[in-house]
Amino acid sequence: MELRMKARQAGLGVILIRIDQLDPEAHERVSSSGVVKRPTIECAAYQLAHDVSALADLPDQVMLRVPPSPTVTFDEIISGWAGLKDQNQDIFIKHADFFRRWVQELPVIVLAVGVDGRHVSCYWRETGEAESGIIEELKGHLEKCRDHFSS
Repeated sequence: MELRMKARQAGLGVILIRIDQLDPEAHERVSSSGVVKRPTIECAAYQLAHDVSALADLPDQVMLRVPPSPTVTFDEIISGWAGLKDQNQDIFIKHADFFRRWVQELPVIVLAVGVDGRHVSCYWRETGEAESGIIEELKGHLEKCRDHFSS
């Protein structure tokens, strides 16, 4: 809760959200009765609002960090980062050069990144052990992303 308070004080929005899991085990993908599941990871999205007109009507687009041993099918957008087959990834494809450089700078705790008509976001699992400067670091990365689209 303290991290979320610091994030809000720094001007970031915080929401709890589920993102798709790219490395679920077999029992997480299909129930014992044969029903297909969509495994997810619960995490927090730290969001920076933007008023970039070029992104105003953009639907929610998320790009996930590829885990070491993925077990589901996905579309790799840039090396080490992917989108699921049923989700729009146009913004990441169109700006692949920027995102290729930007995601290399992100801390390894970032599980996914998102862009929509109102926010740029970093998705991560909050831990009580997170270093004290993580809020400022994430905000700096999000500002760099927002500024890319503002120019």
